[in-house]
This record gives sequence, C-alpha cells and structure tokens, in this order.
Amino acid sequence: MRPRTNLTGRVGLWSGRHPWRAIGIWLAFIVIAVVAGGAVGTNKLHDGDQAVGEAGRAQHTIAGAFEQHADEQVLLHSSKTTVSEDPQYQAAIRDVVARVQGTELALDVRSPLDERYRNQVSADGHSALVTFQVAGTMDDAATTIPPVLQAVQAAAAAHPGYDIAEAGDASIHKALNDTAGKDFENAERLSVPIALFVLLVTFGALVAAMLPLGLALTAVIGATGLVALCGMFFTGSKIFVGMGEATVLVVATAVLGSLTVLPALMSLLGHRIERGRIPFIGRLRHAEGESRIWGWVLDRTLARPVVALVVAAAALLGLAAPALSMHTATPGVSDLPHTLPVLKTYDRIMTEFPGGGAPAVVVITADDVRAPQVAQGIEAMKTAALASGQMAEPISVHMNDEHTVALVDVPLAGNGENAAATHALATLRDEVIPQTIGKVDGVRADVTGMTAGTEDFNALMRARAPVVFAFVLVFAFLLLLLSFRSIVIAAKAIVLNLLSVFASYGVLVAVFQWGWGESLLHFKSAHAVTSWLPLFLFVVLFSLSMDYHVFIISRIREAFDKGDDTRSAIAHGIKSSAGVVTAAATVMVATFLVFASLSQVSMKELGVGLAVAVLLDATIVRGVLLPAAMKLLGEWNWYLPRWLDWIPSISHGEMPVPQPVVLEPHAEERREVLTVS
Repeated sequence: MRPRTNLTGRVGLWSGRHPWRAIGIWLAFIVIAVVAGGAVGTNKLHDGDQAVGEAGRAQHTIAGAFEQHADEQVLLHSSKTTVSEDPQYQAAIRDVVARVQGTELALDVRSPLDERYRNQVSADGHSALVTFQVAGTMDDAATTIPPVLQAVQAAAAAHPGYDIAEAGDASIHKALNDTAGKDFENAERLSVPIALFVLLVTFGALVAAMLPLGLALTAVIGATGLVALCGMFFTGSKIFVGMGEATVLVVATAVLGSLTVLPALMSLLGHRIERGRIPFIGRLRHAEGESRIWGWVLDRTLARPVVALVVAAAALLGLAAPALSMHTATPGVSDLPHTLPVLKTYDRIMTEFPGGGAPAVVVITADDVRAPQVAQGIEAMKTAALASGQMAEPISVHMNDEHTVALVDVPLAGNGENAAATHALATLRDEVIPQTIGKVDGVRADVTGMTAGTEDFNALMRARAPVVFAFVLVFAFLLLLLSFRSIVIAAKAIVLNLLSVFASYGVLVAVFQWGWGESLLHFKSAHAVTSWLPLFLFVVLFSLSMDYHVFIISRIREAFDKGDDTRSAIAHGIKSSAGVVTAAATVMVATFLVFASLSQVSMKELGVGLAVAVLLDATIVRGVLLPAAMKLLGEWNWYLPRWLDWIPSISHGEMPVPQPVVLEPHAEERREVLTVS
C-alpha cells in the first residue's frame, strides 16, 4: 500500500510514473515561454518609467514635449599660460566643433566662442566646454556615439598642446554597457562551474550534480521568456515591480520543474544517478546522511544553549549596528570604476564646472514659455540660483518646437550624489523656484535630474518601505502559523530572519558607505548604499531565510510527530538537513561573491549583501541560534492558543496509513476449526 501524500507529492509521483510525458510537458513549456517572449519582446523601462515623484512627473513632461537625446560635453583644457582668448586655443575649439558636426550625429552644438554660451568657459579661462546632443533616441545613444568619440580623439591628436576629451550621457552609457557586458560574461563563466563543483561535493556523483544544475538553467530560460510577457508590487516603483515579477516567475518555474522534470529524470535514471562517483566525499557524512561537522557544532550548542544564544545574538547585533547610520543614493557615475577614461573626463568636468556633469533640470510648462512674464521668471530664477552660492554656470535653456516647455539646466554644488548636491537641490526647490518662476501665473516648474531622482526615490522608499515590510512579515507569520500550528515557531522565525537581514545591512554600510572594503573590493566609496538595494535585499533574503526555516522546522516537526522528544527532534532535524542547507548556501554564497568581483559598485553591494546574509543565516542562525532557542523553549515551541485550534493540521512527512493485517500460515484454517468447535 502506498502512503497518502499531498498535492505536490501526487504530482511528483505522477511524473515519476510517467517520465516521458513529464519531460515532454516541461520541454514544451520552455519552448512556448521562449517563443512567446521573443514574439512579444522585452519591456524596457525608460527614464520617465524609472523616476518617481516630482522627478518622474518632469520626465514624463520631457518625454511628451521633446524628442529626447543624450547630452554630451567635450572638455578642452590648456596649460596655465594659455587661455581661451588665445588664437591657438580658439582654433582648437573650432576644430572640435567642426569635427563633431562633421559626423552628422551632433545636434544643437554650442560653442564657447559664441557669445550666448560664454558661460561654458571656466572662470580662469583655462577650460572650455563644447556641448551638443546625440542624434537618435536615448536608447540608441550608446551605439550611436562611437563616430563622435573618434572625431574627438582625432581632434585631440591634432592639438597635442591641449587636453581634449568627451563625457556625457551617451559615452558614459556606452562605457557602462561595455563594462557590464564583460562583467556578466565573466559571472556566467564562473557561476556555473562553481555551482557544479559544490553540487559534486554535495552529491558525490556527476550525474546527480547535473540534474539540479540543468533544471536551474532551463528554469531561468523559461522564466526569462515569461518576464518579456509581463510589464515588490507595493513599492510604487516600476523597477521593483519588474524585479518582483522576474523573481516570482523564476521561483515558480523552478518549483514546476522540481515537481515534473526532476522526478521524471530521477525515475528514468534509477541507480544510474550515482554514476560518476567521486572518491572520499562520503567520509564527511554519517551512514544515515547526517553531517559530521554540523553534528559536532549542534551537540555543543544543545549542551550550553544559553551561552550559544547570547554569543550568537550579540555577534549578529554587532554586525547590524552600522545599519543605523545607513544613507542611500541612486547610483550615478560613482557606480562605475573611475579608472575608465570617460569617468576621468567626467571628474575633470565636475572639477572645472561644478555640477555641470549632473545638473538639475527645471522643467517649466506654460502656454508660451517665450511670454515676457515667463522669460522674466526664468531670468530671475537664474539670477537667484547663482546668488545662492549653491548653483553655478553654465546654466542653459532649451525649448520645444511648440514653445510650451522649457528645460533649464542648473549645475548644483557637489557631485550630484553627496550631501552638498542634496542641500543645493532643496534650496532650488524650496527657495529659488517658489520665489521666482513659481510666482508666475499659469506656470508649473518641476525639477528632475540625477540628484532629484535620488531624493524622490528615497522619499518614496521611506513612505512605502513600512508597507512592504509589514506585508512580508505578516504573510510570513501567517504562513508559518498555518504550517506548524505554533505561534512561537512563527514569531521566532520572524526574529531570526530579521537578525540575518539587518546584519547584512550593517556589513553593507561598513564596507560600502564607510569604505572599509575599498582596497579589498577595488572600488571608490560614494559614502552611500545604492537606494534600491535595502528593500530588494529584505524581500529576497527574507524569502531565502523562510525557505531554509520551513525546510529545517519541517524535519524537526516530523521527528516530533513521530514521538521524539523536543531535544532529540531538534538534533535529528538539523543534523539530517544540514548537509542540504549547507550545500544550497554554499552555491548561493559562491555565486553571489562572483557579483562582488564585478566592476559596478551596485553589483558589488548586491553580491556582498546577499552572500553575507545567506552565510550568516545558514551558519549562525540555523546552526546555533535556532537550536539554542528551541532547546530553551522546550515544549513551548509548539504552543498554540485554544482559540486557534481551528487551524488545520498539516503533515510534514508521509501521512500514516492503515497497515494490512498479515495472517500467520494456516491461521485461516485454525480460525475455521475454532468456529466449528
């Protein structure tokens, strides 16, 4: 007689009994997902979609009023004895302008020799900017810009007495694409072999190791196609909605594969799954599959639970302490390695023309932005901005063809990402605009740009983060309560998961905001953590922690339901699951650390944050805190108030079935004799 199982068990049994059907269904699903995704196309987020708040409103206005182009700047710098008034310097400027225009890819070229744009010469006269926009859309700018870059390089070669270099949206975007492309190629090359190596060590056989790896790869392929079909759901940010959809689809696809193609392949392979055995691996495990290493740790934890609990909790709280001073910022050029030539040029532009590389953009909307009162308001705004001492030249104005929208670029103090830039933005929004252009009837003025986008995004996160945190915590609590019929188990899981998440936050602040890991990880600290990262890490890490927790507690509850006392159930549940948990954690930590080796600082932060949290969760939390807390609580672990007795009981193992009665030989004949008698 077969044991009764739940729905997932029945699906797995069906797949095992009909392997070829299950494999066919899985392959058809992957093909359909990829073909459908390719036919629909991948949704892309543009600037107006990514920005939120006032900055997002301004971006949408720009998108509706202008054919958006990437802004570029060519910096010319002379020696201390040469200024822009010298004939040779002016000849170099004219040559740059001619070469850039000759590519037929430069729009609205503005020369510092034009009296209208004399603010594009530095105060000391040694530096000058030639500004222009790149033809084509913002999305195409990175692929359009190479001929212009070559023209600027040719001008630099023709005028060796001057430093001539280019930086801007398109050139930086191209550098980002090139760097990210190489990084992710390296990550792909490293992550798969690392995962395979860990799985080989875990299972001790090549065939067994290839099964989960192949499932993971096909699940990602299938889920990628379904993301393309779709457009953190409570954040109000389309970036997080996209991340949430992608994560849900990958996990759902992997679960589907685990219930269909994985048992089907295991059924077909049978004992052949052990082929390619690796010698000596089995020595690290007991015959019954329990980990020797974790067995040693667990025995000592259960022997002195108070000491283990205090020491482990203190360690995690100490790691979490720096998180109290966390400051977030949307990554700009600081996200790229400053060894790149384009970043060196950008830094020089920011030095010679503070804020010019990342200006605030005031989007002014009116029936006619050329009207005298509007023009006077714009001039008053420019004068007040310069008088504040927190904004500088060059301030430039662009109008759309219908003259209904004007864009005023206002360079802010600072580098666009630091406290000086934030303070200057507040002055512009709260003082300069309301006292000038904001007083003109029928005019609306919104501010966007890198600094404004960061501030508005942070404001949205501060408003929505409590909603996201509350939803995740309440949902996790209810799930655990329904799964284990214990308020203590549910509450304890929430506390332990939060400890590992906030310890990860603390490490992120120390390494990336305080800059403790600059030399080790080869980056330059922006003294902030990437703005989207804390919320993203919380959701992802909490789900990973819940995965571990449910798996381990299920094994403990299974042993407890079979009659083991709490201490024995804890020991059996953790020892028997430690190998699987350790292997999964090792794969993830190793893969995440690959991200820490990439060039982009935000990817380094993501890798370190995920790796640290998973490592802490799989070791200190699951190996020490969890068993110590359960040992101290004893029978209280399974406490459920009487008013919650209505919660159904969920089996965490095979459901018991009646055992068939086995009669001894000739028992039936003896029973007949007795009956006759």
